[in-house]
Amino acid sequence: MERAPTDLVREWFRRVWEQGDLDAIRELMHPENLSLGLVSDPIGLESFKAVFRAFERLLNQIEVVVEETLEHSDFIAGRYVLYGTHRGSGKRVSIPGSLFARVKDGMFLECTNYIDYLDVFVQTGALPSDTLQRCLSERHVGLYSGSLADATLSDMQRVWQSDPGHFFALFETSVAALALVDLEDRIQHVNRTFAFQFGVEEHQLVGTRFQQLLHPADSPEEAKLFQLLRDGPMRQFQLETRMMRREAVAWVQLSTLGPEETPAGPRILRAVQDITTRRLEKMVRFQEQERRLLATDLHDALAQNLALLVIQIQTALALQGRQDDRLPEVLQQAQSLGQRMSRDLATMMNNLRSPVSEGVDLSAALQELSDDMSDDACTVHSEFLADQPVPPGLPSLFAYRIVQEAVQNARRHGQATQVRIGVVMSKGKVKGRVSDDGQGFLGEGRSGGGIAGMRERCELLGGGFSIESEPGKGTSVHFELPIPDRGENLG
Repeated sequence: MERAPTDLVREWFRRVWEQGDLDAIRELMHPENLSLGLVSDPIGLESFKAVFRAFERLLNQIEVVVEETLEHSDFIAGRYVLYGTHRGSGKRVSIPGSLFARVKDGMFLECTNYIDYLDVFVQTGALPSDTLQRCLSERHVGLYSGSLADATLSDMQRVWQSDPGHFFALFETSVAALALVDLEDRIQHVNRTFAFQFGVEEHQLVGTRFQQLLHPADSPEEAKLFQLLRDGPMRQFQLETRMMRREAVAWVQLSTLGPEETPAGPRILRAVQDITTRRLEKMVRFQEQERRLLATDLHDALAQNLALLVIQIQTALALQGRQDDRLPEVLQQAQSLGQRMSRDLATMMNNLRSPVSEGVDLSAALQELSDDMSDDACTVHSEFLADQPVPPGLPSLFAYRIVQEAVQNARRHGQATQVRIGVVMSKGKVKGRVSDDGQGFLGEGRSGGGIAGMRERCELLGGGFSIESEPGKGTSVHFELPIPDRGENLG
């Protein structure tokens, strides 16, 4: 019984493309068959096998979904999607295709098979993702292997300066939200992606000052950076900021580049990438880390002492029952321990407050910390050196917390009488050292000394941490925290 044309198409894709059964080619193709597709000249059975083998070397785990077929007499047409995994990158690709064939004796007599080979090569990384746009704009493939959605600022600048026609072709078709503004920051042109994200037509944004789209609290900082870029010497900057979009607030990474000369005058490029989800994930991660550090502090300062206080009270009750003379001494110890716990709790509550997070400069905050920590038993000295103001954000906050923890350890565990704080900010890094004349220790000392928390803070920002100590010779804590490039704000 001869196969129906639709059954023949489905069997062809199942056996040949999915199962790789090359013997099925001769069984399903009529001996007189001539096929068209990848090459312009018709190919026969053996030539088709060579094409298939080449395709199979590119993809594995091939699956074909036939979405629609249409039969008329001995002709059949069909639409399908071929799915596969690129052997090189492991990326899953999906390629649309269509088939037109004439059937004879239940086999393909003539067949024209159209697969979007350009899409194959783009998805597997053999060609830049904007190859079609470049071809349509009559530009050469190879200037920049990627689209503006994936480009760095330097990539975009190189394309803009080297090939303006290519740049504007990419601008119009990019999936990134892009806007061109003049030197007064008034929008002159936006692409469709930008307009879609703001829920308006493209022409409705023209003439609007770009900074009016920013959150009012963030606009002044961005305006200063824009002025530096417009007037020089800056040529580009990136900033995490908030934008008002569709009556909601979204966190974005705003990239700004320029100015560049165009036929219409100097223009500055604004690129917007939504990072709301990424930023929320980062905030949650930091919050969880801070909760863990707080839990450690609670355990060190309260939980252990509270357990000891309970034991002392139990001992006092037992001594009371026996009318033991040691009862007043035990009660006195319990009272002293309770008073110390009260002081520790007050200190912890005060430590939860960070002057840095309240807008105080790091140098002033460290001086305030050294003044608060100094008393008759221990003197704390602070010295801060910087070749430029320290920007607000996590590096400044974490530096303060690390110094705070190191000083507390020196006083609480090291019994130090002198503590010296030295912090330097230079070349995009905050480097600090906290040294004391305390008892010192071997290795990393007490597990509850907050050392793990200091190290975690450094690791969260990709910095470095080390500690030097020797019994009887004090302790030195060293840390280094990178500061993002100007304009970036992680706080």
